[in-house]
Amino acid sequence: MESAIWSIVNSIASVAESFCEHGYNFMRDGLLGGNYRLHTALAWVAVGMMVVGGVGLSIMKKAFAKKIQMAKVQKWLNKNVKVSRHAETLQAFGPDIAVRKVKKGTVVNRYWGGKSEELGRWVTPSTYADPISSLALDTSMNTAQNMSKLMFTKKTMTLQGTVAPNFGQNGGGFQILVSNKNLLITL
Repeated sequence: MESAIWSIVNSIASVAESFCEHGYNFMRDGLLGGNYRLHTALAWVAVGMMVVGGVGLSIMKKAFAKKIQMAKVQKWLNKNVKVSRHAETLQAFGPDIAVRKVKKGTVVNRYWGGKSEELGRWVTPSTYADPISSLALDTSMNTAQNMSKLMFTKKTMTLQGTVAPNFGQNGGGFQILVSNKNLLITL
């Protein structure tokens, strides 16, 4: 804040200097006793502080946005996932986890097999050559030997993001967690 005030006052002093017959700058010549070196040094310090402050402000804005995003995720989890499953649900996603709206008629893919049924809450908008790895599936539950096209029957809020590594798999795919599998129909 002080650097911004210094810069503003110094700018006013420079403008005023241009109107003076003898080039008097009240910051440099008055306040700093004509010390050009100190005046220049302080001007650069002020500029540096404003740059660092701007970067700091940008970082703070991103951190605040992330806090808001995570609050929305937590609210969605509280409404749609048993509390005992919150941690494992969060661990299934990368840092880009977010609550996002899906429109009615959106078509997604569901990889399933083994103990996993055709209609389920975990879907993806993508097709994968190796869905077990890309979606970090637990092969004791989901063998992913089948893929079905599903469609959302109405618009709804979902949890979406990159698949985190899990169950010895790489992840990296993209997944959507639906609040209720009955919002989907098989095509």
